[in-house]
Amino acid sequence: MNSGMYKPNLIKIIGLDCDGTLTDGKINLGKDGEQFKSFDVKDGFGIVNLIQNGKIVVFISARKSPILEYRANELGVKHCIQHASDKVLEMQKITSLYGVDFRDVCYMGDDIPDLPLITSVGLGAAPRNAHQKILEQAKWVSAFDAGNGAVRELCDFILHGI
Repeated sequence: MNSGMYKPNLIKIIGLDCDGTLTDGKINLGKDGEQFKSFDVKDGFGIVNLIQNGKIVVFISARKSPILEYRANELGVKHCIQHASDKVLEMQKITSLYGVDFRDVCYMGDDIPDLPLITSVGLGAAPRNAHQKILEQAKWVSAFDAGNGAVRELCDFILHGI
């Protein structure tokens, strides 16, 4: 469900949740507590395209994970905010830093902690398998599940309107 009323080219900042948005939401644990997460390479390519086209990408996660920091560095994402208890406040800091209005921000998330930010920004987005309350409030919903191309579809929508 793409929002025909919204002009994606106005987006300057794209915020992305990690677990359940950049990943399928599963956290695999080894016997010594080591965490493993899977990221979709197509999503990564879309993120790199956003950055190369002058967009600011921000990872915002309520959890703390060295894996997310590694992925951010790998893709060239300069803002990786972890252990965020108030995602709206964290995004306000980023928009203030760049002088960007919340109307020109997109945020994709999948669960209840993402709801305040999804409803505050110009383009609230969600993967297809997000929580029902998120799906009801998002202005744009991917045809794909989290960790399986949802972020890439959003990137293509923002850059190309498709």
